[in-house]
Amino acid sequence: LIRGVLSYNTTLQQEREINFSPQALAPSTAAFNVEGEVTTNVVVPHSKAGKVVEAVTKIRDTSGAAVSILELTGAPERTVKIEGQFAAVHAAFSLVINYIVDLEGDQCVKIAVTNDDAGGLIGKAGSVINELRGLLVAAGGGAQNCLQVDPADPAQPDQRIVTFTGSIEMCRRGHELVCEKVLDRRKQKGSAGYGGRGERMAGSGPDRGGGGGGGGGPRAIGGAKGGDKQ
Repeated sequence: LIRGVLSYNTTLQQEREINFSPQALAPSTAAFNVEGEVTTNVVVPHSKAGKVVEAVTKIRDTSGAAVSILELTGAPERTVKIEGQFAAVHAAFSLVINYIVDLEGDQCVKIAVTNDDAGGLIGKAGSVINELRGLLVAAGGGAQNCLQVDPADPAQPDQRIVTFTGSIEMCRRGHELVCEKVLDRRKQKGSAGYGGRGERMAGSGPDRGGGGGGGGGPRAIGGAKGGDKQ
């Protein structure tokens, strides 16, 4: 570790530098006033989860968020669960995606949200998701499909997948917008159904249990705690 930058070798013997400085991990100026406790569940391909497992202590210590990795027997993906205040969660999210993205081209980052939150992100006749896409496109984030909410999966009816497609910075901005929208919606609902330590918020989807192959519920390891159909 030198000057807050960590390098690791890929299978192609290339290097990616991850900047651990507070300035690089802080929310953008557009999200400077976003506050509140959030939970983000990043859905990570099993083949890439090892990098996050190796770095989980560093991610926790740097961000201040609680980070745990849920292991599902027989599932093709694992969930990195990040909890805490928005700025800390966003910093941890930024680090996690830097470990799992490709070196070149557009990135594809997925988070799991509750079915209720997904409905709020889509809005009536797609009004909210079109607004969010417009903000991302205007910021230079990419095409109109840069933000997608998958249809409900009958096998997991209580959660939906939100996908960001574009540059790393676009994915980070997308995460900010999702967190902000869900936090605002919670306030508008007067915290009904969202109170207490068990509340579910931005990107919070339920723990991804019972995945393929017959597998059982998730087990936390590593320590601490196109659809668009509403």
